[in-house]
Amino acid sequence: MKRIAAAVLSLTIGLGVQADTITFSFAKNLQTTEISQTGLLEYFDPALGTLTGVSLTLLGEQKSTLNLTNHSEGAVQFGAGNSVLFDFSSQDFFSLNALLDSSNPLLESNVSTGMQTVSGGATLQVADLMDKEAIVLTTELNGFMAQFSEVGGGEFALSCSTRSGVAKSGGGIDQSVSQEAQAACGASITYTYRAAPGNNVPEPGSLALAGLALLGVAAARRRRVH
Repeated sequence: MKRIAAAVLSLTIGLGVQADTITFSFAKNLQTTEISQTGLLEYFDPALGTLTGVSLTLLGEQKSTLNLTNHSEGAVQFGAGNSVLFDFSSQDFFSLNALLDSSNPLLESNVSTGMQTVSGGATLQVADLMDKEAIVLTTELNGFMAQFSEVGGGEFALSCSTRSGVAKSGGGIDQSVSQEAQAACGASITYTYRAAPGNNVPEPGSLALAGLALLGVAAARRRRVH
């Protein structure tokens, strides 16, 4: 019986200290580069409990079409690539903005046609080249984690902008490249916390039912022994 009682107590304590997480995110649509996009993320509301960790994920993607033009008479093998650099900022959140600004560009997306053989006087279009990149900031946020809390929650803006460029590989002066690029940004923030008393804690009735079930098992065992 003592072992059963200990199990009930362990169940109660374990359920009461369980860590919780909450996530907020946004994702923007592809736009022709260069882009400037802004989304909103939410602060952690201390009414939920004690904040123990923050993880910020930054996202960037591109979708590009590259046109390889051979101006010479004979066939030539060459290729091209398009790169998009993503800079992030937050004018609403000074400490976060300082961190982001010192690290920009935080993401770099690259696509390539690979080496292609293009006939003389022809243009080869390589369409819908896509790439997605992400970076997760966690330890970098520890120094000002408390600043992510705001009574009642609230929102802060996170912005991104791009710098893109195309480069040719192989061929010569009689070959050229043009690009049509689109890009988009997104972000998510996850808060880990210990729930405040009364938040996400099992109701006494639920604990009582669990305890009674365990005690019932103990009683049945005692009857079988006697």
